[in-house]
Amino acid sequence: QHTHFTRHLLFLSLQVLDKAMAPSLSFTYLYHAITIFLVLLNIVDFVSANSTGSAHCDPGDLSGKFSGHGEDGRGSLANGSIQVKFDSMTLSTSSTTSLSPNKEYTVTLESSASDFRGFLVRLSGANGVSANGVLFTESDDGNVQSLSFCANGISGMTHKGASNKSSVSFSFDYTGNAGVGLLLEVTVVQSRTSNAWYYSAFDLSIANPTFPPIAATSAPSAATSAPSEATSSPSEASLAPSLSTLAPSEATLAPSEATSAPSEATLAPSEATLAPSEATL
Repeated sequence: QHTHFTRHLLFLSLQVLDKAMAPSLSFTYLYHAITIFLVLLNIVDFVSANSTGSAHCDPGDLSGKFSGHGEDGRGSLANGSIQVKFDSMTLSTSSTTSLSPNKEYTVTLESSASDFRGFLVRLSGANGVSANGVLFTESDDGNVQSLSFCANGISGMTHKGASNKSSVSFSFDYTGNAGVGLLLEVTVVQSRTSNAWYYSAFDLSIANPTFPPIAATSAPSAATSAPSEATSSPSEASLAPSLSTLAPSEATLAPSEATSAPSEATLAPSEATLAPSEATL
């Protein structure tokens, strides 16, 4: 169907160009004929490319791009029950989503109402920040492909085929400096019906990495600084010798009466020894 329509447009454009080259026609007619030819050629390009991916990587929605999908659209992605998620975080148009540098996120574009056919995801940086290669796919997904013709500094993803799909996924990994802003623009075409498309733009920020606070180690604990009383003050038992050690026992200092005083039997000779027996005298 697309091939037949493309051939018809090419044939019509060649007829217009042929009439424009007639010598009897004015320059004004020639100018308008060439303009019509270029417009038709542009439409042919979009029609032939829409089924296999977006034919452009320009900013903004489809208004004024001769996409063949209509000029007005149906508003934001939320109107079509379409969400964009970074891992488990759902993007919002009313707030900025903070992301970490050097971290790979899984980006999911999903519809909870009706399936969609085509999409364009465009990522650009603020103030000259490059987004080259930030969006990519790691596997040969039949529904997703990178856009190779985006301008320098721009990263883009689009569909591979016009089949109905409820969700698609790809990767995001920003490896540049932190503290920068990015803009993610998402266009989703729900069907070939005129104006059946949605568009939203999301602000992203690459935050500076944060680290958990380190516990202070300069102040030693009270248990370490102050020695225990038991360690600092020697016990009374250690400083004061026992009375039993310093004072000799009475038994040691005072000799026993039995040792000091000789017995009467030793000092006094027996009467039998001093007095000679009557028999000897």
